Amino acid sequence: MALRKVNLPSQLIGQQRKLKLICKIGYLAVTILSLLLLIEVHFPSTLFASSQPTNRISLVLDEFNFAAAGDWGCNEMSKRTVNNIIGNDPELVLALGDLSYQKDTGC
Repeated sequence: MALRKVNLPSQLIGQQRKLKLICKIGYLAVTILSLLLLIEVHFPSTLFASSQPTNRISLVLDEFNFAAAGDWGCNEMSKRTVNNIIGNDPELVLALGDLSYQKDTGC
């Protein structure tokens, strides 16, 4: 069975782009909220400190590096991105989606 190209009406393409943008914004919001929760769980009272005294040991977060990347593709720029992440030695790496467009695992 041969694949054939289907031309979509421009209105449908516009709606598709809006939906993709909304999804990306949603992914970003979930990622940020997850990161904040992760920090609060591992370092209590650093983000959402209360004025009430607590029994918890309060830690100061001096340095916390994280990397977030998406739409990787499979090219020289992808390798540079990976090397940049490794070079910054992050404590957390967030994969934002579209990790590869290849149909095999060779990328």
